[in-house]
Order: sequence, then C-alpha cells, then structure tokens
Amino acid sequence: MRPRNSFGLVILGTALLLAGCDGSQSTGNGGTSTATAKATVTATSSASPSTLSLAAAGTAYLADVAPANTAVAALATQADAWTSSTTDAEAEADAQPTISALNALETQLEGTNWPTVAKVDVETLTTDVGQLNASLETLSTLNFLDEGTWMQGFTSAANAVNVAAGEVRHDLGLPPAS
Repeated sequence: MRPRNSFGLVILGTALLLAGCDGSQSTGNGGTSTATAKATVTATSSASPSTLSLAAAGTAYLADVAPANTAVAALATQADAWTSSTTDAEAEADAQPTISALNALETQLEGTNWPTVAKVDVETLTTDVGQLNASLETLSTLNFLDEGTWMQGFTSAANAVNVAAGEVRHDLGLPPAS
C-alpha cells in the first residue's frame, strides 16, 4: 500500500525549497537565463580553478538544482496518484528519474568550487541529498509493516534537505524559497 497525498506534498516541499517556486532568480545579466549563465559559469570555472564569486555561485546553484527540482515536482505529482494497488516496484520505477537527478545534483555540488562562506553548508546539503536519495532507492523493498517507518525516515531526510538548502541559499545571497 502506498501513502497517499502526504508523500507527494513532502516531495513537492523539497522541490520548492531547493530552487524556490519557479526555480528562477534574477541574474543581473540583462535577462540571461540561468541555464545560459550556468554555461558561462562552468566555462569560466573550467578555465580557472578559482572559487566562484557569490553572484556566480548563486547562479550556478540555481542551475544545478533546476533539473532535480523538476524531477522532484514530477515525482510529487505521480506520488499523489498512487493508490493502495500501486506496488513498491512501480513506486520505485516512478522515482528513478528523481534518483538520477539527485545523483547528478550531488555530483555537481561536489564538483563546484563554492565560496568559503557556503562550503560547509553545501557539504551538508550534499550529504542530505544523498540520504534523501537513499530513501527513494529503497521504495521497492517496502512492505506494509515498515511503510510508516520509511515515511518517517523520508520525511526527516526531506526536512534536512530543506534546512540545508535554505542555509545554502542564504550563504549565496539568494532569497528564501517561497
């Protein structure tokens, strides 16, 4: 039996706090999209191993979390449609794009030379994203007796991601997610 509605809301809350309501942020570059700005930041940081400026780091963060945010929001929609007949294997299959997106986010967070002010919080966020992802990877192993325990663990991991994402956003001078 799959949890209904509350699971989707917890997932959606994680997505909204990673990148904000629409995942966008004014870049101060005359309307350049975060994807374009990320490409510029990536090219610059590839050429030089120097630490990103706060503005570049904020732009990079928003671009990094955007695919994960999209995947998490899509999973939230799918999870809201789960019923008692949804199998654990079906739930995990639905979660696979999100698992992949969160794995990619971990890699991007680890591979960026963040400003000193944000490094510790980015490391915490990376660890928390990994724990959240580990929860999703166990969906196919659930049974009726441990579903509540799993939900508590997932909710705890999602809350930790939300707190860490808020700290990173603060460190990078981004507005709080709404």
